[in-house]
Amino acid sequence: MKITEQFTTSIYGFKSYGSLARMKGGKSFLYIFLLFLLMYLVFSINITRTANVIVDILSDSEIIDKIPDFSIKDGILTVDAPMPFVQEADGLTIIVDTTKTSDELLEQHDIINGFVITKDEFVTVLPGQVQSFDFSLLQDEFDKNDLLRIMSNFKGFIQAFLWIFLAFWIIFAFAGKMLGVLVLTLIALIASAVYNQRLSFQENWNIAIYASTVPVLFSCVHSLLGSPLRALGFFIYWGLAIAYVFVGMYYIARENELNQSPEIIEAPLV
Repeated sequence: MKITEQFTTSIYGFKSYGSLARMKGGKSFLYIFLLFLLMYLVFSINITRTANVIVDILSDSEIIDKIPDFSIKDGILTVDAPMPFVQEADGLTIIVDTTKTSDELLEQHDIINGFVITKDEFVTVLPGQVQSFDFSLLQDEFDKNDLLRIMSNFKGFIQAFLWIFLAFWIIFAFAGKMLGVLVLTLIALIASAVYNQRLSFQENWNIAIYASTVPVLFSCVHSLLGSPLRALGFFIYWGLAIAYVFVGMYYIARENELNQSPEIIEAPLV
């Protein structure tokens, strides 16, 4: 079965899920790898687009002039400005508030792309993920003058950092994807027990792989739209994956039942 046939069958060809379950391990692995590359491409487009927006904004002299005096010493940020300090431009939100925690600020503000800076950490918010950096990791004092020196070469720095980040991300993200398939395989084992099917681990693994197609497509579209559903997107992803596992297993059970049904032989007419 060609890759395109595997793709279409995994989406709506439930009656052929038995064939997908019996797919050779090499073909199913190639399929999940290509599916992952699609996710990687969408993520790379999103993060590159966001990085370009950040570079443009931080290169804007008007934005730079609005940055208040600050210093980070012994892991604590002090800012010479009223709190909160909020800036929004081109879909990017920057919030500085040393009086609240990052969890409080993320809950209070609906941020899709941007930064949240508190007295002790720097949080980046991108579609589908939130990453934090603790100021206690800084060994030296850091202030506005240091930031301006970095920003003078910011474009080259951010591009180099982006390539390094994407190179490392593909390794860890693929490992995470395979872990997700393993979890879905365990759910497929439960589904096979529910429908009284004796499938091998490889067959359940294949079902988990092909049941991931629609959830991955949903994840890509959701990411391209800026992750408007936020945490709800996670539950929709897994809801779709589990539903596809059980529906696929149901049709496999029907196929096996039909194959095991005795043929009806009509008696000759006298």
